[in-house]
Amino acid sequence: MVNVVCIETERVMSRLVECLKREIFAGNLHYRFTPREAWKACAKYRFKRNTFGVFFSKHRKSNKQEQTELFVEERVYRLKA
Repeated sequence: MVNVVCIETERVMSRLVECLKREIFAGNLHYRFTPREAWKACAKYRFKRNTFGVFFSKHRKSNKQEQTELFVEERVYRLKA
């Protein structure tokens, strides 16, 4: 059961990051963004609203849970280079 949860989490994480990249490239989202701006830009992908705030804080640089670092937080978030 744990493997199924991990696979599903990886799938959501991948979809969310791809959505952010796509929307930034299309000009619908600035490269520095808040969770609310990201949620609005990615609304057509039907992520839950609270997904962004939780996901960004969990995967920011120097997070305490030692999760994959995907974002840099400087009052707003941006994808890590």
